[in-house]
Amino acid sequence: MNIFLIGSMGVGKSSLGKRIANRLAIPFVDTDEEIVDNECKSINSIFKEEGEPYFRAQEAEIIRSFDATKTQIIATGGGLPMYHENMKYMLDNGIVIYLHLDLDTLAERLFKGRAKRPAIRSLNMAEIKDKLSAMLQDRSLIYEQAHIKYYRFDNIKKETLELSKYLKLFL
Repeated sequence: MNIFLIGSMGVGKSSLGKRIANRLAIPFVDTDEEIVDNECKSINSIFKEEGEPYFRAQEAEIIRSFDATKTQIIATGGGLPMYHENMKYMLDNGIVIYLHLDLDTLAERLFKGRAKRPAIRSLNMAEIKDKLSAMLQDRSLIYEQAHIKYYRFDNIKKETLELSKYLKLFL
């Protein structure tokens, strides 16, 4: 069974997903990493050279390539659920967990790590908050369709244990 992690950039889909997968001894996959490996280019380069529609088509192709009979945790890009009926596909082919974190904590995380994220590298804290707020307003109706909404409290060790115990009920 595929366990899809969705949510905003910076919410911890990859870091939390890796820890849960390790604890449950199941594979972990990151859709962004898969696309980077397949294309031999960074996401930023793909957006610049091929455009966003191409990238979004690659995301749709990647999630549909996963074996639904195999148990694995899949961290998705923040925009993936928004395109190509990806959310419907994930809901029909696994468990979808929406990772949610309050706006202030999320903005602080992104501000600290902005050097790694070309889309926000040059933004100040207020601009990051504004961008996040607008993005979440656009995406929340789709994100809210997830089977499970998990409110992160920014304690990765406790969250790993809590989500691992919960997911064991489905495995």
